[in-house]
Amino acid sequence: MASINKALFVIGLLVLVFVRFNQGGIIKRELNLTSKLEECSSQTPCGWAVYNSSTRKIIYYMKNTCQCGNELKCLRDNEDVSISSYAYYCRKNS
Repeated sequence: MASINKALFVIGLLVLVFVRFNQGGIIKRELNLTSKLEECSSQTPCGWAVYNSSTRKIIYYMKNTCQCGNELKCLRDNEDVSISSYAYYCRKNS
């Protein structure tokens, strides 16, 4: 019986350590706002709008780590239905 209790204690301790140091699998991306962001190339999305696949209502918008250059704006350009999102690219506002 003591060996079962000891094994359960070790398993519980391992789970606690894993949860504590893994933080539930959440990875945060931090951006240093003091440094200048590089410009997005014409083939690199400047952002994505993820939407509900049934209603196509946008759930959230995610910016890329690059930014649009002068005279360009981050505009919706195409859609990727496989990941339920609109892709935004740096384009001239016409």
